[in-house]
Formats: sequence, structure tokens, C-alpha cells
Amino acid sequence: MKKVGFIIIFLVISLIGYSQKKVNVPGTKVWMTPPEGAIPGKNFTGFQIGENGAIQIMDLDGGNFYSNTRNYKKENFEAKGVQVLDFQKLTIDGYPAIYAHIKGAEPLASHQLVFGDSTFSISLMANYALVDKTLGQQLKKSIFTAQYKKDHKIDPFGHAPFRLDDTHTTLKFKQYTSNMYLYLPKEEEGKAGQNKQFLLLTPLPGNVSSSLEELAKQAILETSKYGIVLTKVISSQTKKVNGYQAYEIVAKGKIKDEATAHLVVTIIQNREAMVVSQGMQMAGDFDKKAFTELINTIRFKE
Repeated sequence: MKKVGFIIIFLVISLIGYSQKKVNVPGTKVWMTPPEGAIPGKNFTGFQIGENGAIQIMDLDGGNFYSNTRNYKKENFEAKGVQVLDFQKLTIDGYPAIYAHIKGAEPLASHQLVFGDSTFSISLMANYALVDKTLGQQLKKSIFTAQYKKDHKIDPFGHAPFRLDDTHTTLKFKQYTSNMYLYLPKEEEGKAGQNKQFLLLTPLPGNVSSSLEELAKQAILETSKYGIVLTKVISSQTKKVNGYQAYEIVAKGKIKDEATAHLVVTIIQNREAMVVSQGMQMAGDFDKKAFTELINTIRFKE
């Protein structure tokens, strides 16, 4: 009987230890202890906790915590009409950090934590219903366990809902950061804004309320952050991409130095996920095929 009791106690201790174990968040260099009952996020980086709780994580490897949080201030939230329940500057895993407890539109609230240094910036957003105080405390406790391992090697496609085959295409996979996949011509180096051609892909959940056309138009407008001013929509159409429903917009614009820019935006969707593809060519004769030949290889994971 004593032996059975010892075994039961050992199992209980083992389970408690397991529940407190830090795990790697797929696609990031972040390790943390998830709340009880958490499962990996479906089509987002982080964890889902029941129906009403989620922790979303952005790992900006190569980002800068100090510049990214320059405007992350309590008064800036309040100026936008957002109620700030708590706001602190502290230290997480030895790095400077900012914590905010935000009350959003009813019934939502979020515990937000940002930390890093001049070489990286981590953002954790734990969303829940404000009335569920217990879940809120569990989420807060969880994000405060976050650690960053700079030397950890990331499999960029380990958690991606899609795959592309760039074996025989002009554009090749170059970099993954903050849920975005960058493709460049093999011979080109440097950052996206300095290259003649580049393609950015961002996965999203497949159950968004906006139509594919609306998302494509929004993605076109977002190219203004690269200094592009839209001048003409060359074509827009519903189409099939490798058997998946899609919407494509081809447009033309100007950059600050008056150089011509061409844009190819494609939104591709299956039952549970979608991918926003933003292709841009900054100079030279427009080569749409460089973008479409890669996009046409897309396969969603079942």
C-alpha cells in the first residue's frame, strides 16, 4: 500500500512539474510557461486558451525595443480613448520591458508585454473577457514567464499553414520575421526596400469577416509604408491559385524619387487559413511572372 501511495505522489509531482515547464513558442525564440489547458494557436503565433482566451506573440528578430516602444505610452493610449488599467516599466528576463493592462471594446481586455534590446523586440498580447478575472490572472502570470533565447534556431515554416516551392523560381526564401516571409531574387542582398523585386507573405486565419477583394484592396493601400503612391490599378480579378480561391490586384505607383513601382497583391484562401501576398518591383521592366510563378506553388497544410 505504501508503494502504491509513493507512486501516486510521484506522478502528481511529475504532472505539476510538467505544467510548470517552459516551452518554445513555434516560430519564435521565446520560451514561456503556457496557462493550463493552452494549445498552440491555429493560424497565429501563440496559444489558444479555451474559447475566450489567447496569447499572441510577435518576435521581431533584428528589431529594436527602444525605437519600437518610443510612442508606447499610457497617455498615447488614453488620447485614443483607450482605458489603461495598469502601466509599468520593469525588467523581464534581464531586459527592459513595458507592461500595460488595457480595457478594449466590451467585453475585451488584454495584458500586453513588450521587452527586448537594440537587437530584438518581443510583443506578447494576452486577450480575454474582462469579466473572467481568473483567466486574466492566468494569462498575466504566463506572459511574465517569457524568456528570449538569442541562439535558438527557428524553423520558419514549422508552424506556417502553407508551403511554397522556390526550387525553380526567380524569388527565393530570404528571411522570416514577425509572421512575415520575405522572398528575394537569389542574386540580390540587403533589405526589402533596397531591392528591385521582393515578395512578402503573411498568413491569416481563414475565418475573417472581410472579403478577399476587400483584403486585397487593404493590402494595396498598406504599400504606402514603403513610400509608394498608387497611380493606377492595371487589373483586378477573382481567380484560382493552385486550386484555391484567390483575388489578385495588379497596380502601378510612384516612389518618392519618381521611379515607377509595380505591385502584385494576391489573397489566397482555403477552409481554415489564408495568405496575403504582396509583391513589389521597384525598377526595370515589370516581370509579373516572377511573382506568380512562386505563388502558384502554394500548398496549404491539411
